[in-house]
Amino acid sequence: MAVAEFGEADQLAAATQIAERLYARRPSPGYREMLDDVGTKLVRRGFSVSVARAACHTVLAGRSDPSPA
Repeated sequence: MAVAEFGEADQLAAATQIAERLYARRPSPGYREMLDDVGTKLVRRGFSVSVARAACHTVLAGRSDPSPA
């Protein structure tokens, strides 16, 4: 199933789950490093750059729920 078939909120939730798994394997010291490592992998999996950035930000902020607080 293509990522584009999901709404943006569903894409962000899925990307955040993947980002959490990838980050747990090799935590990066900062946002830029995480974006370079995890964000690139998310984009390769079909997520947009904006969704990949938001997922990385969510994981680094320590929130598993990507919805606004």
